[in-house]
Amino acid sequence: MESKPETKSRRFTREHAKLIVAVLAAIVLAVVFAQNLEQARVSILFMTITMPLAVMLIATAMIGYVIGILSASILRRRRSKNQS
Repeated sequence: MESKPETKSRRFTREHAKLIVAVLAAIVLAVVFAQNLEQARVSILFMTITMPLAVMLIATAMIGYVIGILSASILRRRRSKNQS
């Protein structure tokens, strides 16, 4: 009995896993966004801003992402300077 070689299109690859995770994350974000459309007041230093809660959540996540990227970049530079 011969076994058929698996074709690349039939195998479950890492790219498939990434796509599934991305789709699930997008669905979760859509649900969170839909459930948080009410207005919220945000006080930052001397300003008060009224915006939908979902927008505030997305803005906070984006700021955190940027801070994470910047801090990782700074740490990578420090390590490369120390190794030189």
